Amino acid sequence: DDKNEFTIPSFTGNPEADDGEVEFEVKVNIPAKFSGDLVVVAEGRALVESSELTLAEVKARVEVKVEPLKVEVGQKSNQGGKITLTETEKGMIERGKLIIQLPKDLVNDGVIFTNVDDLVLKTTGGIKVDDASLNEDTDAIEIQVRRQSTETGSIEISGFEVKSRRIIADGAYEVEIGGAALSKIADLKVIDKDDDGKTIDPKYTNLDAVTEIDFILVGDKLAKAEVTFTIGSSKFLVDNKEMTMDAAAYIKDGRTMVPLRYLATALGIDTESIKFHAGTVTIFDANSRVIQVQVGSNALVINGMSIPMVAAAEIIDGRTYVPVAEIGAVFNVTGTWDAATQTATFK
Repeated sequence: DDKNEFTIPSFTGNPEADDGEVEFEVKVNIPAKFSGDLVVVAEGRALVESSELTLAEVKARVEVKVEPLKVEVGQKSNQGGKITLTETEKGMIERGKLIIQLPKDLVNDGVIFTNVDDLVLKTTGGIKVDDASLNEDTDAIEIQVRRQSTETGSIEISGFEVKSRRIIADGAYEVEIGGAALSKIADLKVIDKDDDGKTIDPKYTNLDAVTEIDFILVGDKLAKAEVTFTIGSSKFLVDNKEMTMDAAAYIKDGRTMVPLRYLATALGIDTESIKFHAGTVTIFDANSRVIQVQVGSNALVINGMSIPMVAAAEIIDGRTYVPVAEIGAVFNVTGTWDAATQTATFK
């Protein structure tokens, strides 16, 4: 909702004589996580009525997938996790720094990245990167992208190491991924000041994160229920307890499709946090994420970021069906398939 105001040059005041146009240029800085229609709205006292124009459709630069890093508080170090950035088309990852950063609140609580020497970096599509380094001021991992892709490419980072200096609450914690390799405005300095004009955290600049996604998992509370669906059956199991749906699971494009409401509740989402409106299902999860699925679309939208699914959501007998594996992955759930029994199990 950013606004720019302009003063229209004075005319005669006679509408019939004042037929003309005013031209101006506006530079638009688009946040890295934004995707969708870029709409400009013109309104004000100088206009008879407001009008809007769609200038362009903004495409997400990358798709982000993670394998979480589980942290045991008190351990000298915790290793694991994987982050994969896949371009939506070639050249979306530009030359510049790729930054992976834990939120300031988490760093202040004592959870920090440590040794980056063992990080494993893999690239495809012609992308070239330097070895990772650790910024001592921000505790962020920085990777310099030296060459852009010649075809749609990806960067895979694995073998993270973090340590926790104190006890923190069980739960899922986000990692921020951004930097100049993913955003043209990431290097703009952002220096906050308090009410007395004193600088606050000058070491943190504008990361312009393309995403904030759950990556650090702490404690036993993260354990998910084991959920089993059988193709053609309306019965399903949650931790071996039989439950009943009012519709059966089926297979489409090689994916197990189940009603979204039953899947979400089986994964611990409260029914009050699942909203249906005009063909769109919106889920508000415990980590303050907004997850949306639109009927007929094969895109899953998380906090405004679009992620493709193999099969599109569809309505069968009044129920919205989704590919269970890809929705489950959003909640860090992995699945196995038993062809003999035609069952898909997720945990």
